[in-house]
Amino acid sequence: MGWCILFSKIKNVLFGRKNNKNEDDNDSLNRKEYEVWGPTIEYTKCKNCTLCYKVCKNGVYAVENGKVVVKNKSNCVKGCSKCIEACRYGAISFPND
Repeated sequence: MGWCILFSKIKNVLFGRKNNKNEDDNDSLNRKEYEVWGPTIEYTKCKNCTLCYKVCKNGVYAVENGKVVVKNKSNCVKGCSKCIEACRYGAISFPND
């Protein structure tokens, strides 16, 4: 085994680097499985009208420093669309299933 290969393997062990593209792809797929499904606010469109905050009965949204934020994404009920319907600016989106 050459010094470069040995050094590369040691570096990978110490710093958690992966040199195999397929391993990186598998990791991103596994992360997607564990990501919490819920809304995302596009702040370039959001006008902070707070309607999403007001219509959500599950405590997903909060107002912090005068800005609506997704505070408890895990409280979101899959299939509920009240916040999207309330948003006049099209600022709320959900991940594709």
